[in-house]
Order: sequence, then C-alpha cells, then structure tokens
Amino acid sequence: ALQVRIERDRSAGAVDGDITLSQTTLSAAKVTLNAVAGAIAHGQGLLSAGTLIALARDGLTANSLVQFIDATVTGAGGITIANAGAITLTRLDAANGSITVQALGSMTVANVITRGGSDLNDIKLTTYKTGAVRADLNVQSLVANGAGDVALFVQGSINQTAPASGG
Repeated sequence: ALQVRIERDRSAGAVDGDITLSQTTLSAAKVTLNAVAGAIAHGQGLLSAGTLIALARDGLTANSLVQFIDATVTGAGGITIANAGAITLTRLDAANGSITVQALGSMTVANVITRGGSDLNDIKLTTYKTGAVRADLNVQSLVANGAGDVALFVQGSINQTAPASGG
C-alpha cells in the first residue's frame, strides 16, 4: 500500500479532474482535497488527520480517522464517510446527493444538509460502540430537503444540542 504524508493541500483541475486515492494511507494534522470539477474517491487505506476539508463537484468517498470534517459536494453526487473513531461533522453539504457517515464512537452533527429535491437525497448516520467507547449522536443542525429521508442508527443516545454561538 502506498503511504503518503501530506504537507500541503491537493487539488485537481478546474475544468476536469478527479482525485483518486486507492490503497492510499495519508497522515497529517489537516488534509485539504479539492476536485472542483470532479470527484474525490478514497478506497482502501486510511486518511488520518485532525481535520479533513474536501470540496468536490461529483461526490466524495473516504475511509478516515479524523476528528473534524468539512465537506461540500456542489453537483450531483453524494458524500460517504467511514470514520474509525469519534467525529464532528462541522459541515457536510450535498447539493444533489445523499450523505452517509459511519463512526466507531460518538458523532457530533454541527451542520449536515442535502439540498436536492428527490428521494436520492437521504441522510444516513450510524454510530458503533466499541468496547467502553460511547457511541452517542449529538445533533445541532440536520436537514434533508425535498423528498430526502433521515435515518439514524445509534448504539448510544441521541441528543439535540444548541448550535455554538458566535462572538
């Protein structure tokens, strides 16, 4: 397997271009991936970071071990994240696609939204308890527009919390 240490941001082309990371392990304090005219696809391996920031037009798929994620898909495509620990979804925004996140441990949902109008714009969030590690779901803002559904599979408690106030 390829192991890469990211020391700066990675981007694909503005007209066309995907970022494909198959059998890749990345490790950094912050990983930023931009595919403004394509998709971000991460297969086998692990993206390890304190924060993952991603922007793609056609979708995002990642196997990760991150504490925070901020991801936006601007076109037709979904967001699929499998995280190997607790995670905060700072922002997940899909213009026309579904959002699926699995976490080993607790998940905090600060801002998650699907904007499309069809039944393909579902949100599915799953937490798994591992040993003594909690698997709670803490929700601030969770919106599936149009005909999208929200499915929560939680091996802990579900808590609605107030959004953080600015200032």
